[in-house]
Amino acid sequence: MSAQPASRPWPTDLEFDRKVQLLRIAFDDGAHFEIPFELLRIESPSAENKGHGANPLPRPPAKPM
Repeated sequence: MSAQPASRPWPTDLEFDRKVQLLRIAFDDGAHFEIPFELLRIESPSAENKGHGANPLPRPPAKPM
């Protein structure tokens, strides 16, 4: 008898909220997450964001104190 692979949650909705700069993700298991655009920029595997493009690295926006 072979084991069935565990099913993984699958995204059901992606919403880009430009007003508050968040990506909202909903999954078929009921989980919901909000990811700030800034975090997506910082964690991007893009070569340009890692310093391999013609332009200098993008700077994160200033945080309010």
